[in-house]
Amino acid sequence: MLNELKEILGDVKTEPLQYHMPSFSSADSKYYRLVEETLKEFVGDAPVLQTICTGATDSRYLREMGVPSYGTGVMTLNMDPSLSDSVHGRNEKIDIASLRVKTDFLIKLAKKYLGE
Repeated sequence: MLNELKEILGDVKTEPLQYHMPSFSSADSKYYRLVEETLKEFVGDAPVLQTICTGATDSRYLREMGVPSYGTGVMTLNMDPSLSDSVHGRNEKIDIASLRVKTDFLIKLAKKYLGE
């Protein structure tokens, strides 16, 4: 990206204010399989797909310590699309139904992880 900016801007000096190396947790782990298995209880036969976040996440701190970390986008299917405009912005929000689904997912995942 910096090279492309330099082409466009010419001799203008550019300097990144913040940069962190990308981090990744393998899908070939018991932790990922636990997340996937729990997600399937919520989505049924719908495929659970891996994605890469193009933004930043605090998960990198855990990965740097060797802790695999995964994010999930558990939301209701009928969430008001205008709420997605607030993601990572001012007044970031989701609807109450999605908050309940995400909370139910995290509770179920924690109980499975703890063997309950």
